[in-house]
Amino acid sequence: MLKIFALKEQQEKDAAAGIDAGARQTPGELRIQKDVGEMDYESSTVTSVNFPNPDDLMNFEVEIKPEEGYWANGTFK
Repeated sequence: MLKIFALKEQQEKDAAAGIDAGARQTPGELRIQKDVGEMDYESSTVTSVNFPNPDDLMNFEVEIKPEEGYWANGTFK
């Protein structure tokens, strides 16, 4: 119960400071940022990750170009 009151107080402080509560990121968005930041483009077949709308991290495009195997030299989005 105390956590609810602490959360409510923090929301009121944020509102008073002008911080938009709707601007908080979801756990999925945080995970996407972390994973894209840790990608090793040199040793993988993923050549690019594009976010058409920078405000919407849940929709993105990945370009894959395999260097070996049956699908070698192809480009897949």
